[in-house]
Amino acid sequence: MAHRTLTVALVLSALAPSVTRAAGLNPCSQAIAVATEGYVATKQKAIAACEDNKSKGKLAADVNCRPLDGAVTDPATDKKLTAAAAKVKAQISAKCTTLPPLGPACDSATTPAALADCITATAQDADVEAINVDTVIATAYNTAPPITDKALQKCQATIAKEGGAFMATRMKVQRSCETKRAGGKVAACPDAAAGKALVKARDKFAANIKKKCSDAQVGALDFGGACAVFDLLTFKRDGTTNNNSVPIVDRLVGCMADAHAGVADRMAAIGLPGTEASAFIYGVASGDATDTSAVFWTRVPDANSPATLEVATDAKFATGLQSFQGATVSNGEGTVKIDVSGLSPATVYFYRFKQGSNTSPVGRVVTAPAPTDTTTPVRIAWSGDSNAYNKPYTSLDPVRLLNPDAFLYIGDTIYGDDPLADGIVAKTIPEYHGKYRDNREDAALRNMLASMGTYVAPDDHEVRNDYAGAVGAYADRMAAGNFAFRRNFPLREDSGDAMRLYRNFQWGSGAEFFFIDDRQYRSAKYTCCNTAAKSGFVTSDGEGNTGDSTCGGLCSVTTSLACAADWNCPAGEKCSTQDALTPNASCASAMTGASRTILGAAQKQWLKDGLTNSTATFKFIMNGPPITQLLFVPYDRWEAWSVERAELLNFIASNNIKNVIWLSTDLHAAMINDNPIDSTHSIPEVVSGSIGENTIFREFPPSVVGLLPSLPGILTQVKAYDIDRYNVVLLTVTPGATATAKVDFYDRTSALIHSVTYTATP
Repeated sequence: MAHRTLTVALVLSALAPSVTRAAGLNPCSQAIAVATEGYVATKQKAIAACEDNKSKGKLAADVNCRPLDGAVTDPATDKKLTAAAAKVKAQISAKCTTLPPLGPACDSATTPAALADCITATAQDADVEAINVDTVIATAYNTAPPITDKALQKCQATIAKEGGAFMATRMKVQRSCETKRAGGKVAACPDAAAGKALVKARDKFAANIKKKCSDAQVGALDFGGACAVFDLLTFKRDGTTNNNSVPIVDRLVGCMADAHAGVADRMAAIGLPGTEASAFIYGVASGDATDTSAVFWTRVPDANSPATLEVATDAKFATGLQSFQGATVSNGEGTVKIDVSGLSPATVYFYRFKQGSNTSPVGRVVTAPAPTDTTTPVRIAWSGDSNAYNKPYTSLDPVRLLNPDAFLYIGDTIYGDDPLADGIVAKTIPEYHGKYRDNREDAALRNMLASMGTYVAPDDHEVRNDYAGAVGAYADRMAAGNFAFRRNFPLREDSGDAMRLYRNFQWGSGAEFFFIDDRQYRSAKYTCCNTAAKSGFVTSDGEGNTGDSTCGGLCSVTTSLACAADWNCPAGEKCSTQDALTPNASCASAMTGASRTILGAAQKQWLKDGLTNSTATFKFIMNGPPITQLLFVPYDRWEAWSVERAELLNFIASNNIKNVIWLSTDLHAAMINDNPIDSTHSIPEVVSGSIGENTIFREFPPSVVGLLPSLPGILTQVKAYDIDRYNVVLLTVTPGATATAKVDFYDRTSALIHSVTYTATP
């Protein structure tokens, strides 16, 4: 490893943030954004008008209005779409000779004509999730035409109309903000004003639908695409019964708003990807802040030259310059981490890096309140699971705009083993570095990391799906993934064991966070197969359909549960593992053997000691795969290590350790469980995520989809869930005589999905 000496400057003052003036938005970028925005609106209106005429009986039921389904057979609609596509090509060609940076959906385009073709196609680049106007139109129009009930037809037409208006407004707001950012008027998009405009647009969308659609009408219509089973995806238990207290029209609005926001954000990012304007193209980050220190990170433009870090209590860096020595530039990658001590508790600091004539964007970090501080509240964001295939990560924006003090980034911070976004299954350090660079190209993630300090923990995809570190076959790949993880985040590394990632931080008297590593030390995964003879331990780092299970896989066009290796299936097919949906008694016994461990002996003892000795009111265990007993396909969750799970929960109970809450990710769903196992283990678990990876609903096999209506009765320990929306949590801990911990889930439209408050036991 090459070592470099860098200057660290500490500046103390208290002024408002400043933004460097820029030249303005590139005319070509402006043209691309306007053209894309206009095409999305025109296409949606044209198809919706055609579908409305079918619903009214003005067009025959067999007329095709949708290009995604083949040739459009309504001449009027075809004419509108042809003209709209031609307009896109003319608008872009008039302003673009060469292309600026493009968003992931069309970044393969090398000419203005190719870009116009991509924007107007029924599917964009294959390295992003396939969502666009063509896919979202199916959400509203899935009821067989004609619809004879005029009020019902009006409800359907309103849903489509408001969806189109919401997309148009969302794209315009983003373009307006990016124009201001390019002119140096705001530092990040969306800014506070844009955030308010987006919330206003969503509220208008919801209100207008509710004016025209009753619960009964929503129940009478069929919906398609992402909202085909919308009514079964969001659940909140009505008291002690299995009834859903969320009105059906609210469930529809939530699903529809999220689906349309995803399309708007993906299409808007084509021309306005929000690239970093400075030479520090991967941004800045800070993290592992204590009450007196923090770690600062960036990737410098020139990996072979020294750099300077400046830290201040104001963003103008005006007074009190002081220098420090001793930073490291890592080999080849140019990642820099500097651990600065001597900071004051509960204080906002701004920072930036300089190298030659280049200056990075300004970052912000808040130091933790002192452990004896009994008045400062905790306001911390939390989520995980970010796959580049699903960019942009705009699900982060609503919580960022709430100005939390820190971000708990828990697991699957990359998808190293998923080649969908870049064609690479990472196994080496350079390949893992590439995955992190890909994610840091996302503006929403860069903005999140720059806006607050980060505390990060890994899960499996930093190495490979479902890996177990105690299995020797994973050793080299795990070492490479672990190294890249440490180099790409502002975490404080252990001087005795560089690969150790478990650690804890206290935030005032109200909260202490225990970040566990439940991959590196775990014993082998056990899979129970539909063919019983194949059941057993996964002990090899295999690829293809058998890499994560002993059961093997099946390629099919009809399966919906994707293996980690779909790329080994024929084109157009997905892989479904042949794991048993639920293990039988004999297999469950083999799977849950007493000698099996997730944490390993040393980490388990560290966690027990930490919980026992903690002086904080609330003790949060930051975890990957949930501890909740969820029954279905349990092979990678704590259910498959139930002896160790019971040991920990019984230890907490028997030692009367109060106010312990598990905060988990990995499931790709929002979930609230007051009694994760049974009534004798009343240690709550809250699950958040994903930021940008297939939701758990998108990964369900057909056999589980068919069980959705029964889930509330089967999983009685689950209080609330949303299984098909990206989400991020704002955790607020209020200290004092009656301390509380409040968990608020937000989706990418800023809608509050669920909320729960825990009152501390004295």
